[in-house]
Amino acid sequence: VRKEILEKQRDILREYFANANPELAEQIAKEEEDRKFRAFLSNQDNQGLINNAFEDSDTKKKLEAVEIAGYKNVHSTYSAANGYQGGFKPVQWENQISASDLRATVVRNDAGDELCTLNEETVKTKPFTVAKQDGTQVQISSYREIDFPIKLDKADGSMHLSMVALKADGTKPSKDKAVYFTAHYEEGPNG
Repeated sequence: VRKEILEKQRDILREYFANANPELAEQIAKEEEDRKFRAFLSNQDNQGLINNAFEDSDTKKKLEAVEIAGYKNVHSTYSAANGYQGGFKPVQWENQISASDLRATVVRNDAGDELCTLNEETVKTKPFTVAKQDGTQVQISSYREIDFPIKLDKADGSMHLSMVALKADGTKPSKDKAVYFTAHYEEGPNG
């Protein structure tokens, strides 16, 4: 994820800042671990510049394209279905807790240690209409709520979750149209 998406997105932002504010060259210079640029992005004094970058339509399109292509590559390259040990695989929901469309599963690392429990609930709601990015509209009558952990306390290791957004009828979209919610948990002081 870091190589396929985050580094490429940082390069896009770096290019935007260099063109929009050449005086920032030293703060945004590419270096081995990108410490200066991460410090620049973390500095609250730069929040206005950062917001401008995310509002710039060309930059936004480039960032989105890198994210879509990157996750597509990561999900196919590192999938359990393609033989990658510990790779991405569909969540096997273990049980239906009640008749209210609530279900749960325990996520384990390769050693079998429990990392967390994911709980999912399908919430039925009064239908409402949402405008999509392409201008078309879709009616929503239910949605999923998934309780993602803030951090992993139970065992050592990393965990990467990618949950597909289901179509309006509750089915999975084709891979080329899939949209994912992703969460990354890393072992160590920054995890």
